[in-house]
Amino acid sequence: MADDQTLDKYKKLKVLGKGSFGKAYLVEKTECSQLCVIKQMETTQMSKQEKDDAIRESQVLKRMCHPNIVKFHEVFMTKRGRLCIVMDFADGGDLYQFLKKRNHELLQEDKILNMFTQMALAVKHVHDNKVLHRDLKTQNIFLTKDGTVKLGDFGIARVLEATKDFAKTMVGTPYYISPEIIEERPYSFKSDVWSLGVILYELTALKHPFDAQSLHDLAVKILKGKYADIDSRYTKELGDLIRKCLTVDDAKRPTLQDILNLPILKPYVDKNMAEAPSSPVKVPAGGSGAGAAGGSLEDDDDDAGRAAAAVSKIKLEQGGGHKNNADALRKQLKERLTDDEFKKAYDIVKSLGGGKPGEDEGNNPVVAKFKEFMDGEKALEVARMMQLLVFLEDLGALRGGK
Repeated sequence: MADDQTLDKYKKLKVLGKGSFGKAYLVEKTECSQLCVIKQMETTQMSKQEKDDAIRESQVLKRMCHPNIVKFHEVFMTKRGRLCIVMDFADGGDLYQFLKKRNHELLQEDKILNMFTQMALAVKHVHDNKVLHRDLKTQNIFLTKDGTVKLGDFGIARVLEATKDFAKTMVGTPYYISPEIIEERPYSFKSDVWSLGVILYELTALKHPFDAQSLHDLAVKILKGKYADIDSRYTKELGDLIRKCLTVDDAKRPTLQDILNLPILKPYVDKNMAEAPSSPVKVPAGGSGAGAAGGSLEDDDDDAGRAAAAVSKIKLEQGGGHKNNADALRKQLKERLTDDEFKKAYDIVKSLGGGKPGEDEGNNPVVAKFKEFMDGEKALEVARMMQLLVFLEDLGALRGGK
C-alpha cells in the first residue's frame, strides 16, 4: 500500500461510471501526461485482514501482461479507506456502449470473430496464469480507437473474490452467470467460457441470449440453455461456436484452448498473435480535453458509494447453499429493519419481481417504492439485499431447498 504521495500523482478529470464496486475516474498521471482509470472501492466495512487480502489479490494483475488486457499500474488505499486500482485508459469506451449504439444494425461476421478472438486470447492468458476472471461481461470489455479489444476490470473481480462478495455478482449483472454457479457448484475455467459465449451471442444478436423480467425467471432460462437462433446471414460455424460455449453441462463445454483451435478462429488467432500491442493514451497537447476540471479523488461523497460500502457487509459464500445464504441474509436484514419495514420491503420485492436484472438503480421501481418509507442511501442498500434474498429463496425452491 502506498502513502499519500501516490494519490497526488493523479489529477482527477471526470467520473467515468458508477457500479456496485464504487466509482471509476478518468485521471491524468501528471508526471507523464498519460490518461489512466482509477477504480475506487469503498472498504469502510471491511476488516483489516479483508483489506490486506484485497490488496494482495490485486497484485495478481502484475502478472497479466498481454496486448488484450488493460495494463495494471498500481493499487493503493486512500486516507478515507478507499481502495484504488490504477490501470490504462481505453479511449474507445466499453463493449456495452458500443453495442448499444449499433441501433439494431448487426455486425459483420468478420468483425465479430476478430473481436471475440481477442477476448478469448486475453482470457486464455488469465487461465494460463491459473486464475479465473469470474466477472466477464460487456461492461468489462474495453475498446481502443485503433480497434484493439481489451479485457478490463480484472482487479475488481479479484477483489470481490477476495472479499467473498457473492452478493454484488448475483445482483449486479446476472446475465453472464453460468448454470453451475446458479446450481451452487464450483466455479471453474469453463464458467468463464460460458460468459464469453454470452458475450459472443450479444455481438451477433445485439441482445442477451437469456433475458427475463426477474432474477428467478432468468435463472430458469439459463439452466435450460435455450436461446433464439442468430440471424440467417451468419454462418453455421458461428452458430456452432456459440452453441459450444453455451453448453449447459460444463463437463461437455470446451476449454478456451479447444475454442481457439477451431478452424473458424484460426485466421483471427494468427492475425492477432502477429500484431503489436497499442500504445498508452496521452493527454492531448494544450489540455486534458476531458470536459471536466481537475480535483481530488477524496472529494466525492454520495449515496451510491455509501450504499456500495454497506452492501459489502453481506458475507455470502459460493458453495454455502442457497437456503443457508438466504437465512444468513434474512438475519442481516432483520437486524437493520423493523418488523414492519422488513414485511413491507419483502412484499414489494415479491410483488414487483425484484425489478429487471441489472436495471439502473435510479430507474428501479423497487428502489423508488422503498424511498417512500426510508431514506435514499438505506433504500439502495436494502433493495440490493432484499432482491438477493428473494432470488436465493427462489433458487432454493427450484432445487428442492438445497
